[in-house]
Amino acid sequence: MRSESTEPLRVRLARASDTLHWYATRLFGSLVVLLLTVDAVVNNWSLNNFLGGGFFFLTPVGGIGAAYELDTEYSFGHGRAIANLSDVGYWMTNVSVSHLVTKSKHMYTFTAGEFALTPSTDLCPIFQGTYSASAGSSIRLALADDAISFYRGHAMDHFFTNDQTTSLATPGMSSADLFSLGYVPGRTSVDKRFTTPFRIANTSQLQHLVVPYFRIYTHNFCTGCTPIAELGFSRCNLTLGYSDANQTLRVVSSAFVPGSTYKLGVTMVNSVVGVVSLVAKLAAIMLGIAGFLASRRTVQWFEVDPSTPDSVVAKVLRTVVPKYFPFPSHALSYDMFCYNSDVFVLLYASSVLLDLQNCLLYVGRINVYNNAHVPQTLPLLTTLSLSCRMLWVNCAILKVCKILWNLVVHAEYNGQSNVMTFFNFSSVTYLYLSAVLLFFIPAFVEYDNSVTMDLPKSVESLDGLRVEVVHGSYMRVAVSILYLLLINVFGVTVIDHAINYKYWRTLRNNSLTRQTVYNSSSILCDYLPPLENHDDGVTTTTSIRARRLSTLQWFFMSHLTCFGLPAKDLYVKKKKTMLIHIKAARTFRNLTAQAAEPTTAIDEEAPEELFTIVQDGDRVIHLLDGSFASVGSAAFNTKVLRNAPMTIR
Repeated sequence: MRSESTEPLRVRLARASDTLHWYATRLFGSLVVLLLTVDAVVNNWSLNNFLGGGFFFLTPVGGIGAAYELDTEYSFGHGRAIANLSDVGYWMTNVSVSHLVTKSKHMYTFTAGEFALTPSTDLCPIFQGTYSASAGSSIRLALADDAISFYRGHAMDHFFTNDQTTSLATPGMSSADLFSLGYVPGRTSVDKRFTTPFRIANTSQLQHLVVPYFRIYTHNFCTGCTPIAELGFSRCNLTLGYSDANQTLRVVSSAFVPGSTYKLGVTMVNSVVGVVSLVAKLAAIMLGIAGFLASRRTVQWFEVDPSTPDSVVAKVLRTVVPKYFPFPSHALSYDMFCYNSDVFVLLYASSVLLDLQNCLLYVGRINVYNNAHVPQTLPLLTTLSLSCRMLWVNCAILKVCKILWNLVVHAEYNGQSNVMTFFNFSSVTYLYLSAVLLFFIPAFVEYDNSVTMDLPKSVESLDGLRVEVVHGSYMRVAVSILYLLLINVFGVTVIDHAINYKYWRTLRNNSLTRQTVYNSSSILCDYLPPLENHDDGVTTTTSIRARRLSTLQWFFMSHLTCFGLPAKDLYVKKKKTMLIHIKAARTFRNLTAQAAEPTTAIDEEAPEELFTIVQDGDRVIHLLDGSFASVGSAAFNTKVLRNAPMTIR
């Protein structure tokens, strides 16, 4: 009695759990699609540049044509003028100023938000120093400091060794000292500040003024590479001491104004790589939308016509404009289509990787100023959408691994390779789990570059020091990020297989799921119908409607890479089935001949027909009937018209 009373409760709880899981995955999928949309619109560098919000930051250099003219427009700190910069620092300043003044088409310039300043983000102390000035006249202060940043070690070194605490560099060390400690140069920077005009009184007493200023923080990651810049606008509380005898102005102290904000802007290189990235992203989105809309109709079953060669153009058109019946189909959801389509995943992942440095730079700049007690919603949503891009890199990793494994270790039949299963997720839940770590990639980059020391021009001449491309502060972390992505993806797949061990064993026993896991580049399984044990106790079957199966065939052959592996012992099974049918026919004839008296006819239900999904050597998916004979498109279309249920073994 007790087990009977508890069984319905267990069933209800299991059903409620499945329902909750379904709604949760749909909600998370909708959120990812929302972030994808935000990323495509808000984080579109070309669109942001076109809107022109970033051109406000050219104000301090708007009246000049070249960097050397700045020395005549501003009163620079003593020893901190444009002429005092290193040769590379001067060149970087000249390039950045020229790009801003001419609104160069080779550079994106846009605003990145406005952030409340805190003591931890105080940018004002740099103004302390001595400047040439005359009382009574309008004055604009400026300064330019250049430096080379040195880095040591990587994330693995920091984690497994004590390099963050031992043999660290100290301010004032020369480049020779830094090299001897294992540091290498990874970034050249020029920090320039320009105040708006203000007047000073001719008095020896200290003066206190709140002065607005602009910032152009130019930097690059290899010597001679096109520099980019962080742009800013804020206010500082200056304490000034004026000497009329020396015609000098001394900034005694400079501190941020409580409650002040920092307007942030950035510049990015508009290169061929960026254009290719944008084109790939737009192509992926358009093909994804077109392909998904095509999947909402029942696509006709494809059958090869030997008399009509299948051209490349026809294959491309079939991915978005297939022949279909006027019946709806719900074979795939939009998020499932975007995660599993080779066309969408590889195009979108390529665009992400090509734009990865710009993405990390942008997120890194925002995180510096948006880490207050209450982060702003829009910048936070922007950074989340940028990090969410990497979700498709996870998908691409698994797809590329499946394709390469099929090429390198060619299996003899479908389902032979045990390794191939580890390139799949049992459900989209584990894909989302793999995305959690992606939001910490910007922090991981900072951690990788955490052992650093700046070498300013005041210590030694920076001319002659070279920053290699491979040692650039973002390029140097590429290998660490790759390790992180691989560990993340395959760590989640191992967890998936450990938790769902029985499920993965069951997938091997059905022809449809074998096509998904072992014989195609599909990486997800939860768009497939559930599996169940057949009445014979041996066969694992799944029930699917003909219209859904027809659309899935189109998806496999148009949006996935099929491997063309044959089914194991298919010929033996077909021959055995034919022998069984022959023996059954002979038995029936013998029984008919021996019948002496008429008997009452008894209607018996026809046995359920079990179908099989296979691929041929041309990577075409076929449907086999219970006798392992190929079902033609004409015969299958009759099932599509009735949307007949089909049992796949």
